[in-house]
Amino acid sequence: MMSYQDWQDEARRRFGDNPAFWYFQCPICKGIQCPEDFRQYKDRGATPDSARYNCLGRYQQETAGKNLSGTPESRCDYTLGGLFRLTGVIVIHNGEERHCFDFAPDVEEAEAPR
Repeated sequence: MMSYQDWQDEARRRFGDNPAFWYFQCPICKGIQCPEDFRQYKDRGATPDSARYNCLGRYQQETAGKNLSGTPESRCDYTLGGLFRLTGVIVIHNGEERHCFDFAPDVEEAEAPR
């Protein structure tokens, strides 16, 4: 567990001051994503906050509703909002627990297919 402030500080240290480009990694398919990636899926219910707990594949037509795992090219539909919460970090924000994917290992690795 970590405080929201500590979580933000770590994100800024790794990725800079713009939260739209803070990178997260899905624990199932290992895909790398940032909040900006979710903007194009607004009509499917995605929000920038979705990046911290939903795999981008939940919103992509070719993977939505499927459970493809294994590679970043095969995005899955995993969410930390479901029955099983695999890995990630718990962030305490306004007294509540928020489950979040781990940050992507490095900014350079965020160049991987999303």
